[in-house]
Amino acid sequence: MKNRFPESESRDTNFPPGCIPACVNSEDIRLLQQLLANRHGSLTLTELSARNREDEATLAEHLDGLRENGLVTTLGDSGKYYTVTECGIQVLKQIGHYEQIGILHDMYSAAETDVGAGDRPRPEWL
Repeated sequence: MKNRFPESESRDTNFPPGCIPACVNSEDIRLLQQLLANRHGSLTLTELSARNREDEATLAEHLDGLRENGLVTTLGDSGKYYTVTECGIQVLKQIGHYEQIGILHDMYSAAETDVGAGDRPRPEWL
């Protein structure tokens, strides 16, 4: 997935350097919200796959596109944990989809089993 904005529209001064506020679709929004709506602030492909009807390969490809546009990044030495960047958070706020994360968080928290975070890295914003 490449930047879906024409080059002349790809920069907005309200976004951090290196952030491309891509024209996000409903799938992008869903994934960004899911990454934010958990107590760890990050998820693996396996965890995302369990929340969606997509296999890990398809999700990885989609997340690579979001990463290219500066909306998500990976954490840890293995890079297996995905999290939303400050740019991704700002995009969700700008389009009015950030506030819904609290509802998703409550829903996921109620359904989670008590699995320790272990050595899961935390995003800087958490």
